[in-house]
Amino acid sequence: MHPRYQEHFQEMNQRLSSCWRARGETIWILLKATAITRFYRKQLPLPDVRLTQLAYFKEHLPVFEAEVQYFDLRYELERRRPNDSGKKTWAGFWLEEASRMQQQIDAESERYDYYRRGATDQDQRYFDGDPALAEQNALLWGTFMALSRYEQELESIFASFFNT
Repeated sequence: MHPRYQEHFQEMNQRLSSCWRARGETIWILLKATAITRFYRKQLPLPDVRLTQLAYFKEHLPVFEAEVQYFDLRYELERRRPNDSGKKTWAGFWLEEASRMQQQIDAESERYDYYRRGATDQDQRYFDGDPALAEQNALLWGTFMALSRYEQELESIFASFFNT
């Protein structure tokens, strides 16, 4: 990642960290985190940084977009979290979340496979042609990155709930 984009990303992460350190209700922290990530994402592309279209849409924009989408997913998870403490209710909730996540992946299975393999042979097609299509694919890459992180989060929460 270009050093200025790395700096921008680190600044965003510092603000996110202070958000978590401030404590409070998780839903409000996630709402704040979503606002912070949206603020930093909105500033892209960074002025006075020259990147190729391919580099910007494959390596830079998706990283910031993934943060926005991840915190959106976490906020929605917290907002929809069941109040019932029964394991059956929670199991249904987690299965529904996993299914919702899988539907997003299945809708773009070819590109998801390309993303997961770390392939590069179609980069010109996906990121270096029509700028509108390149941006659409960059946002999709951000979705894949966010879903991957969210999947790990779901597994961790699910495991901790059923191990108590």
